[in-house]
Amino acid sequence: MYANESQKPENNDDLQKLWQQSIHNDSIKLKAGQMILDIKKEVQRIEYIFPSGKWSVDLVLIFMAVRGTVRLFNGIEIGDTNKIIFAVADMIFWSLLAVRQIIVDINTSRFNENNERGYCRKQLERIRLQIMYIRYLSPFLTTILTLALLLSMWLDFRVWWALFYCCCIGLGVYMEILNQSLVKEKLLPLRNKLESALQQLNEKA
Repeated sequence: MYANESQKPENNDDLQKLWQQSIHNDSIKLKAGQMILDIKKEVQRIEYIFPSGKWSVDLVLIFMAVRGTVRLFNGIEIGDTNKIIFAVADMIFWSLLAVRQIIVDINTSRFNENNERGYCRKQLERIRLQIMYIRYLSPFLTTILTLALLLSMWLDFRVWWALFYCCCIGLGVYMEILNQSLVKEKLLPLRNKLESALQQLNEKA
């Protein structure tokens, strides 16, 4: 009788520990699940701006790059300097975008999205590549287009065309500012969330 009473508090302590551990585990699962839902919503918003994982997008970009190449040959054939300038800029612009898109799709296609860990790893790789694109490739492409506009304006100066080109250059600079703001306000926080979610999923495993 005394032995049973002496064992009862220990059993209660064990039950209380198990209950607390169960509550703790459920809380971790709820937090991780909520984080994944929040991440999916943010990823969907980014998808509208930077679509990826769709080979149709790759084909469109490849088609535009080929079109730029054809325009370059046509400009060389007829000896039109303006056409050559814009065809070179066009070809470089779309070719680099096509290469960038194909790299993103290849690098993200190896992940399995059927589980949360695979989904987070895929989106993390995609967001990292997107940040690299905005920081390095996008300013280069904007510079190429700006140089083409300035060179064309210098070779054949017309007031109305000059105003139009200046508006295009201003729009390009404005888009670059928006891109940098997007990195700071959306992509970097989303990257941090994905890294945190992966860490939690690894701990849960």
